[in-house]
Amino acid sequence: MDILRYIRARNWPVVAGYGLFIGMMAIGYFYNVTFVQLGLKDLGERVLGLPQTEVARQMALLALLTGVVALTVGWLMQRHGWSLLLLRKLHLALGVIAAHLSLTVHIALRPLIRYPVIC
Repeated sequence: MDILRYIRARNWPVVAGYGLFIGMMAIGYFYNVTFVQLGLKDLGERVLGLPQTEVARQMALLALLTGVVALTVGWLMQRHGWSLLLLRKLHLALGVIAAHLSLTVHIALRPLIRYPVIC
């Protein structure tokens, strides 16, 4: 791993960048599990009254789309060398935060939602 090389060289700004990025991704994962998955399940079943199978199908579609986006972004990062640039990683993290914020607002506004939007 490259981080061990940076620790041995005492390149603390790079080590801090690694820590910041890994920490943000861990927090994003925790947020995704607790708020997005559980919130969307509650929104679909309790608020909209969708059957459990339909909610599961929509969640599977969301997971598949998330996987495709993650693989595509990972491939682009590797191909264009973005994985070496901390600022580029922070820009990508900002995009993830914006997406999570939009989902959070959607979940927070769930009492106002009356009809399901089926993909």
